[in-house]
Amino acid sequence: MTLLLNLMKESPLSFYTRGGRELWDAIKIDIGNQPIPNNSRELKSIFSKSFKNITGHDIESRGIFHLESLNSGGMSGGQISPEFFNEVILFWLETKLKGQKIDSTHPLFIKWSS
Repeated sequence: MTLLLNLMKESPLSFYTRGGRELWDAIKIDIGNQPIPNNSRELKSIFSKSFKNITGHDIESRGIFHLESLNSGGMSGGQISPEFFNEVILFWLETKLKGQKIDSTHPLFIKWSS
């Protein structure tokens, strides 16, 4: 059985906010031992539930929020963008689930890096 941890072994190219990497690590710990889902819909459901359990926020909410538990320092430490996780991180994971690659030249990464 292949686990989600294998799909999440490599980190995304960017996290957009300073709390993003900490949230990624927390989600990876939370869902990493589950089997890789059969499709993108199941992956989104698993990932979205974990996001909500850890942050208390819906992954489809807007704006940036702060979580002190994910603050590793700095003025913007602990800031999370649900939009970024929903649009970019989930797309990146879905692409990996399909066995495809995505790089920093993809329009989504360009949009969020400017």
